[in-house]
Amino acid sequence: MDERSLCNEEKMTAKTGFVIRANLIPKCYSDIPVVIFTSLIIPTLYWFELFVVFSSIFPSPSVIYNIIFTMGLFEIHNLMGNFIAIVICDTSIKGRPLPDENQIGVKYCSICETITPPRSFHCPSCDICILKRDHHCVFTSCCIGHFNHRYFFNFILHICVTVLFCMPFNIYFLWDAFTFREFSFVASLVFPVVLLIIDLGPGNISTDQIYLILFCIETLGLLFCTSWFILHLKLICQGTIIHEMKRYINWYDLGKKKNIEMVFGRRWYLTWLSPFITSELPSDGISYPMRKDIVKRSKHHKEKAS
Repeated sequence: MDERSLCNEEKMTAKTGFVIRANLIPKCYSDIPVVIFTSLIIPTLYWFELFVVFSSIFPSPSVIYNIIFTMGLFEIHNLMGNFIAIVICDTSIKGRPLPDENQIGVKYCSICETITPPRSFHCPSCDICILKRDHHCVFTSCCIGHFNHRYFFNFILHICVTVLFCMPFNIYFLWDAFTFREFSFVASLVFPVVLLIIDLGPGNISTDQIYLILFCIETLGLLFCTSWFILHLKLICQGTIIHEMKRYINWYDLGKKKNIEMVFGRRWYLTWLSPFITSELPSDGISYPMRKDIVKRSKHHKEKAS
C-alpha cells in the first residue's frame, strides 16, 4: 500500500472514528457481571420471543410467523451489532491528534498528563479521557462518547421498539399459561425471583415461572431504556451531552438537523437500519463547530484581553 492510500485510510478513520479498542477487558471489575448478563440476556430473550411466545401463538410454518421471524432477525442483528460496536469502538483520546491550545474548551488533564479537546472528560472507570464523553455505561463497561454515541442510541431505540412490539403477545401468552385465580400466580407476578428462592426451591421451578421472570426482565428493561431514549433524543436534538446539560451549556446547538448529523453522521437517516452502515461524522472529535454568537463573544473577549 502506497503513502497516498495510507493517508486516505487515516483520513477516513478520522472521519468515521471506528478504531477498535486495544484492550476490551473491563477495567472496572464491578461492570463485568453486568456486561455478561447483558450479552447473555439479549439472545435468551430473542429465543424466548421467537421460539416460545410467537411459535405458541402462530403456527409454524405460516406467513405471519415467517414475517415475525424475519423481523426478529433484523432486530437481533441491530441489538447485538450495536451492542458489540459500543464495546469495541475506541472513543478515547488515545492515538488522536492533540487539539489547538487556543481552541475554546481545551484543558489540561493532570491524570492523562496532556491537553484534551473540548467536551472531553476523564473517566475514572476507563482511566482515560473520552472524546465528547456523555456517561460511563455499566452495561457495556465503556464510556459513551463521540464515536459510539450513534450505536448506543440505536441500541436503546431497538430495545424499545422490540419490547413494545412483543409486549401484547407476551401478556397474551402468560395469560394463557397461568391461572389468575391462583394466589401463587399473583405472588409470582409481583415477586417472581423471591418466590422461586424462598417458597419453591430449585427443584420446583417450572418453565412457566422462568418465562415470567424473562417477562419481568423485559418490562424493567423497557422502562429503563424508554427513559434513556427520551433523555438522549432530547440531548441529541439540542446538540448537548449530560455534562453540558447539568451546567446549562448549549454552545454546540447548531439546529436539530446539524445536531443529529453530529451524532449519526451525514447518512443519519440510514443508521437505524444497521450498525454496519457507514456514516461519516462531520467532526473528528477534536474540534466542534460552535454557535456563531458564542464564537463572536469569544473573539470579543480575546480582543478585549489583548
